Amino acid sequence: MMMVRPKPPERWCSTGLRRTSQEAGTNLAPPHVEAGLYPRGYFMAVERLREYETIYIVRPDAGEEEFARLRERVEGIIENEGGHLLKFDDWGQRKLAYEIHDKSESRRFERGNYQYYRYLVGGNTVAEIERNLQLIDSVLKFLTVKLEDDLIAEERLARPEEEEIEEVIPAQDDDE
Repeated sequence: MMMVRPKPPERWCSTGLRRTSQEAGTNLAPPHVEAGLYPRGYFMAVERLREYETIYIVRPDAGEEEFARLRERVEGIIENEGGHLLKFDDWGQRKLAYEIHDKSESRRFERGNYQYYRYLVGGNTVAEIERNLQLIDSVLKFLTVKLEDDLIAEERLARPEEEEIEEVIPAQDDDE
């Protein structure tokens, strides 16, 4: 007696396509898409990004060419990885909180040029930016902070760059 294997049920995936084991490789639109209830691609996954800010300190004796090269390098990494640059700000030369020892020249620096980036990226882009900053001798220190997680790029880009956040301090009574 020959056993007949029953046909597997139709399965739905997140893209809205149905597939059976016999139809592997064919893409058929589900009935609600064919009927026009939802547009094609409605169930497609949307890429989620993270918002970061990076601040790095450059040696005070670095020239304008070095600043331009650094900026071009960081912005190139962000763009090549499919990210979006939200803000760049050159804070200029400032006094450091403590002296930083430069290992390449055995010098100590009391001042440094600060540069600030705010950007949206996904994946390992931050690791690539930090790897590049480590390789550049004129960068003394850097710090990257994750501000928000799981963002949709279009929604974040629609928001204003700087959102004003007011801290609410409760009023204190003098009677107490």
